[in-house]
Amino acid sequence: MQHVAYRTVDIARSCGIHPNTVRFYERIGFLSPVPRDHRGYRVFTNRHLLQVRVIRLLYAEEWPGPVVRRRATRIVAALRDWDLAAARAALSEYFAVIDAELANAREAVRLLESWGWQATGARGSPAGPGSAGEREYTVEEAARELSVTRETIRNWERNALLEIPRRGPNRSRYLTGEALARLRIISVLRKSGHSIAVIHRALYRLRQEGISEALATFEEPEDLEIYTAGDHFMAVLERTRENASHLERLLCEADALL
Repeated sequence: MQHVAYRTVDIARSCGIHPNTVRFYERIGFLSPVPRDHRGYRVFTNRHLLQVRVIRLLYAEEWPGPVVRRRATRIVAALRDWDLAAARAALSEYFAVIDAELANAREAVRLLESWGWQATGARGSPAGPGSAGEREYTVEEAARELSVTRETIRNWERNALLEIPRRGPNRSRYLTGEALARLRIISVLRKSGHSIAVIHRALYRLRQEGISEALATFEEPEDLEIYTAGDHFMAVLERTRENASHLERLLCEADALL
């Protein structure tokens, strides 16, 4: 392909962003090294243009959660080094974690809706009908199931969002299916932007006062309404996945820039 030189403003206009955003991507190491001409001006190439286009697709949506964002960073790093094989492998992982997060979000929405089923008088866990099973989970298994770290779950426990009983000679923690359902709700609410304090208040009010009072917690000015939280997060993930589908075409274009 014929070599094309771009100015900062050319890259910015092509991608619909401010020139300072292009400079920011360069400064934080998202782009391959950008050479300068004899006057000291940046000289971008088609590779840089493609890298910025990929970055815009990866970061176009709201916060999709740390797991998805970490995989996005791997794609950016591979393209910065112009390792297309690694970029394709990272893209496959990106799709996989988005799909896993979507599955968790859909289940969390179902569990969130189950809170409404308890309005008839049942109080306690927001697990919903049929969601608590006899199987028990270790903290490690629960963390893998929810795509979070063990320390995240322990942090939720320290903040009294749930209690994880210990038993046996090693005092190991085990979670029931009902506790896992509770964790799934906590996870999606955290990823939807709710603070630990608000979630704690809602869960406490559910246990002490009932569903109406618990839901009212999420209607305060600084927070989203609870029923929209899971749906909103799921919509973000779905748009993130749709954007990712365009990355495959861009990586095909990258082959011509070798």
